Amino acid sequence: MNTRTKIVSQEDLPARLAGAPAILVVGLFDPMLAALAMRLHELAGTAEVKLVAAVCDAPEPVLSLASRLEMTAAVAVVDFVLPYSMGLETLCPWTAIYDDTALHNRWCADFQEHVRRRSQSASF
Repeated sequence: MNTRTKIVSQEDLPARLAGAPAILVVGLFDPMLAALAMRLHELAGTAEVKLVAAVCDAPEPVLSLASRLEMTAAVAVVDFVLPYSMGLETLCPWTAIYDDTALHNRWCADFQEHVRRRSQSASF
């Protein structure tokens, strides 16, 4: 499956969900870490509930929004991905909404610090 077909606009999302129950996960996904993918698997639950990931703008992103949308769409349990915009939370009758931006910030800061430490120890 071409994962880019999972990337939708806010206007098209209600029709694509077609009334199916759905969970919304809001986050940065910058970069896509194993912990983020595991979190999405954890939240996905059953096949009857669609998982929608909304990718937020990042203040100083490592990756472009387009790259983050594509990487998030590549996670098998994610049904649809879209850029986050105000009002998304009221667009559909969500089963649950998770704002994971603070969690993503923490995990990404930890990852960046890990990379810094590794690169400093590898310096000559």
